[in-house]
Amino acid sequence: MKKVAETNPDWILYAWYQLVPLVIKEAPEKIQYLQEIEKIIDANLCNELKGSWLRTKEAVPI
Repeated sequence: MKKVAETNPDWILYAWYQLVPLVIKEAPEKIQYLQEIEKIIDANLCNELKGSWLRTKEAVPI
């Protein structure tokens, strides 16, 4: 997923709504991986999607 976040961060953007609650419920010990992915997306996401990404992070916080 880290590689996908680097190369296609928009894919993670669309999956974030499902991914975060799933990890919190099923594997809370893996939250640090989501935090790393979040940082990668922050660094690699194109400007056109940054507003959407910010709204997504606010709607589904880690």
